[in-house]
Amino acid sequence: VVVGDKVWVGRQNGGIDVYGSMGELLTRLQNQHDALPVVHMLVCGTSVYTACASKNIVVWDSVKCCMVRILYGPFAEDQVQALAWNDCTQASKFVLYSATRGHIRLWNSDGRWTHAAPGGAKSLCYVASSQRLWCATEKGVVVYATTNPTNPLLVVKTLLEGRNTVQLLSLPSTDKVWAVMANREVVVIDASTMFIAQKLQLTSATGKNLFISHRKQTTKVWGVSD
Repeated sequence: VVVGDKVWVGRQNGGIDVYGSMGELLTRLQNQHDALPVVHMLVCGTSVYTACASKNIVVWDSVKCCMVRILYGPFAEDQVQALAWNDCTQASKFVLYSATRGHIRLWNSDGRWTHAAPGGAKSLCYVASSQRLWCATEKGVVVYATTNPTNPLLVVKTLLEGRNTVQLLSLPSTDKVWAVMANREVVVIDASTMFIAQKLQLTSATGKNLFISHRKQTTKVWGVSD
């Protein structure tokens, strides 16, 4: 992930390598708690959240380059595989979302999980304009409303039913959500209407996997295929 003018790269032992803008290795951060591969990283302001193929989430300070805290999940077999947040830096309104194979969880700024909903996800993205959480599953894309205080994960709609979805990416500048299917088809969905805007099929490259990314405030999406 990109943090300011630095690049944070997760290691197989749960630690982080921090690189400068010229590609130089600045420091190596050690994770003494979960020596497992980093499977997902998320930047929230000056904090970096990492999921290390375990039930826990590690929080790092990107300014001081140190571990800040560990968010402890309840079940060892419920391993975190995706993270998202609600783009709110106010502590009272901050929400972190985590996904495992079986649950979606909400975490507050104090590091405690406050709500869980059944049904896991491979990838998450939060659309701030509509305050909805989008979840990629093997059976489609599940969209949750997050504004109900008594039920902060209320299913609104399931899109692309029966389609194995492996990644989601939101583009706030265009109000679109990009969904990558297991067959490397990319479906672009209008975030407000939840209608499909476009379908893109990757045919020129070989390999099985496709990963897409973008930089904030841009309208370009970059894809990497193996």
